[in-house]
This record gives sequence, structure tokens and C-alpha cells, in this order.
Amino acid sequence: MKLICVLTTRHNCDDNRIYHKEVKTLADAGYSVLYIAPNNTDKGYQNVTYESIPLVPRKKLKPVFKHVYELITKKYKVESVHFHDPEILPFACKIKRRTKIKVIYDVHEDYKSEMLIKLYLSKIEKKLFYTVVSHYQKKADKKFDAIVNADNFVAEEFHNKNKIILFNYPDVSNLPETYVKDIRERNDFDIIFPGTINPFIFKMMMDMTRICREKGHPIRCCIITEYRYKKDQDDNLAYMESSGVNKDDVTLLPRIPTKEVPLYLNRTKLGVAPLPDNPKFRKNIATKMFEYMYYYLPVLTSDLPPAKQYLDVTNSGYLIKYDDAEAYADKIIYLLNNPDVANEMGKTGHDKVASSWNWSTEKEKLIELYKTLLG
Repeated sequence: MKLICVLTTRHNCDDNRIYHKEVKTLADAGYSVLYIAPNNTDKGYQNVTYESIPLVPRKKLKPVFKHVYELITKKYKVESVHFHDPEILPFACKIKRRTKIKVIYDVHEDYKSEMLIKLYLSKIEKKLFYTVVSHYQKKADKKFDAIVNADNFVAEEFHNKNKIILFNYPDVSNLPETYVKDIRERNDFDIIFPGTINPFIFKMMMDMTRICREKGHPIRCCIITEYRYKKDQDDNLAYMESSGVNKDDVTLLPRIPTKEVPLYLNRTKLGVAPLPDNPKFRKNIATKMFEYMYYYLPVLTSDLPPAKQYLDVTNSGYLIKYDDAEAYADKIIYLLNNPDVANEMGKTGHDKVASSWNWSTEKEKLIELYKTLLG
């Protein structure tokens, strides 16, 4: 079997796109996959070899990259490296320059614009990192063997001859089919947000929860997230204390295994994704939107181009002005008071994801790319 490497230095080793979709798809297609990720454990999947690296700050990555280089060139001698983080770009250029290994850059989102909203960077650092990422992405576009994009908006920036778009649709074949279809039977939570949460999203979730209670319709809000930085967690908890939200209305949970997320979706009436209006979220599709749909949850999200292209063609939820917490609260109350409307939205979304917006069509594009590159 041809030996290929999938590499991430920043994502969780259990990442849905990287591990559960791409690594498993390639292993099932007959490739031998070396999976290198932070704090990686051997999960025993057929045709996959697991190597662990430490999760360290970017400035301490040099010895990590030295170790990875030894792994891919001497211990395993891979034929391709498929990597997933912009911080790997300079190292990937080195691989391309010094070896005959095929190099594939998987662009999950608009990374350069993401630099401009990093809270821990100064203004000068934001501009610097924006410039650096832009520079290396242009090199990658010209020199790497393939570019994989997670959505159509970011893909417009690349012109590589082997550019493909792998929409981050859910792999419904691996999702439990124990749906709770009726909103009236999902009684633990009213709204949910599972995933990476920034201060804007957290603030909006708190504000809409508070406003619902003020309007005489208290709701139960569930947030499932993992904090990389303690300051982010402290800032969010401080806002919850000062916002006037009733803490009994909010359930905060740490990151849970990917396969357990549906258990919470099945206990929740509505899926919410209040995204800020900035360059990053004007190009990136919130993939949790499709998971909401698959589990019969109406979707309430910001009126931005990525979501608009999906919700405009289905009656599966509402597009709402990105910073209008009261408008979110009004739609939440309306749907909770009109379960038949919510159920119809949920069914429409589920049917669309089950038939079209799922990984079964996307994985064939990934397999075809590897056939093109490796024969």
C-alpha cells in the first residue's frame, strides 16, 4: 500500500474533518496512513499508524518539525504529506524543496483573515501574521501538489491545477440514526452551540438567553466548547456574571468526543450559530449548521454569505442580523411556541443533508485527488 501522512500541529487528534473524515476515508480506500497529531493515541483503525507530537506554542515548533521530518523521511518514508495548519506552511515548503514527497495543503478557513481577529495578537502582530500567511499561501498555490479547500469562498483565492473543494459536510454514515424528530420531545435544552466559541458568540448566546427570560419566556442554553486559553474562558465567565443572565438558564460543558455531540443535539430544540460579521466568517461555512439540520433542529444563524447560500434554498431556519440578540430571541420564542413550524423546518433540513449535503459525495473527490497524485 502507498504510505501517506496526514499532519496537524494545532487541531485535536479527534478532529472531525481531519481524522473521522479524511484519515478514515483514505485508510478505507486502501492507503496506509501515518497520522501525526498532538497528544495522539492509537485508536486502532485499520491501515492507520498513529504518531503523537506535543501541543506547543508556535515559537517552540522547531524541534517538533525536526522530529516530524525524521518520521516522514527516514522512519516511514512517506509518499505524500497532507497538512492542516497555516503554521506548517514554512515547514511544508522545506519538505517540497528538499524531497520528492507530494505536499497537500488543506485550507479549512480563511486563515490570513483569521490573523486579524486573534485577540492575543497586537495590531502590529496581526498585520505581520496576515502578511506572512498571505505570502506562504501564494507560494503554496504555485509550488504544492494540491490545495484542498473546505468551502467555495476561500477556494476563489487559489489557482493550483489540483485544487479541489471538500465541503465539510457531516459523514452521516457514522452518525447515530436515533433521531428525535419532534421538538416537543426534546426537553433538556432549548438552544445549543457546540464548538469553538469566541467572545462575540458567547456574548450573543448569553444576551439572547437573558432577553428570552426578560420577555417572559425563559429558555435553557447549552454551550459545549474547549478553551485553548484560560483568559478566554475567564473573560466569558466574567461576562456571564455581569450580563444579568440567569445562570440557571445556562449549561456550560467542556469538549466532548465527536461521536457524543448527536446525543446533545437530540436533547435540544433549536441549533444556534450567531457568527460575527468579519472577513473570516464572510468566507467560512459553519459546518455545525449541517449537523443541526441532520438532527432535525431548525437553524438560527447570522445573515452572512456562507449560510445564505444554503438557507436561501431551503426553509430550514432563519438568517438573522449578526449582532441583533433581540431578533434571535424573538425567533427562538416564535419557534418554541410554534412546534409544528419548527418540526417542518427540521424535516426539510434533515432531508437535504441526508440526500445531498453529506460526506458521501465529498470523499469521492478526495480519493480521486490521491489517485491523480499517487496513481
